Order: sequence, then structure tokens, then C-alpha cells
Amino acid sequence: MRDKTTGDVDTLHGTGDVTFAIREHLTGEEGKRFSAGVQTFVSAPTGRYPVGSGTWSAGMIVPYNMISPKQSQFLLPAGQTPQRTSLGVGST
Repeated sequence: MRDKTTGDVDTLHGTGDVTFAIREHLTGEEGKRFSAGVQTFVSAPTGRYPVGSGTWSAGMIVPYNMISPKQSQFLLPAGQTPQRTSLGVGST
């Protein structure tokens, strides 16, 4: 872990939390224009401070893949660069 103010570097050792997940494919096939699924998860607080979160967490993720038509373009306003996000490509 790096302190942005001082530049000091700290090294942490240990095991983090454990996440259990179930994934289910909902629709679409390989090579088709659209596919989607759902993933539910539960994280158990097995890691100690500061590696673990210290609490249980749960949630659902809906991953999808969409292939755009060959003639489409993705344009950003001037001065912005593409950034990869958890939802795909965004801008900064």
C-alpha cells in the first residue's frame, strides 16, 4: 500500500475475504450479437484487518456482451480518452 502524501510503501501479508458465487447464462450464443448472464455472490469476512473488509457482503452482477454493427463508431468529446471500466468503455 502506498501513501500518496509521503510516498511511503507498506507491505501487507495475509489472506483476504472469501467470495462464493453462482453464475447462470441467461441468453445468447457465442458469435451472436448479444449475450447476458447473472452472477450472485456472498463474501465472508475471513480476512483480518487491513486485508479483509471485516463484514459480510452480498450482491448481484449482470454481465453482458453486445457486438455493435460493423459500421458503428464510438466517439468521445475532444480532450477525453477512453478508459476501461467494469461496465465496458467509458471516458474521463
